[in-house]
Amino acid sequence: MHEVALHQRDMLRLATLGGAQVLGLADETGSLTPGKQADITIVDLRSPHLDGFGDPVAMLVLGAGPADVETVLVGGEFAKRDGTLVGTHAAKARDLMHETQDRLRAAIR
Repeated sequence: MHEVALHQRDMLRLATLGGAQVLGLADETGSLTPGKQADITIVDLRSPHLDGFGDPVAMLVLGAGPADVETVLVGGEFAKRDGTLVGTHAAKARDLMHETQDRLRAAIR
């Protein structure tokens, strides 16, 4: 396996616009550009484990995790608000998680 050195800003670009390009959606999403669908994630960078890097992109890419995500907007609708999943997909995600747990428990018995 070859090692590739990437700057944090390159990683962020790969995760956003790069992902949209791979999926053939770069004309519709992947960047905050007029005319594109604006799916937005707001990360709380005030947590102690994220405070102090100095560069907010480095903090986001290298240190943030799902618990740090405060708000998610998809197609103008909240998917996560004030740190809590909301909407019908939240209940479905919970159901899928419980189904997976049940299958795993049954498999190890």
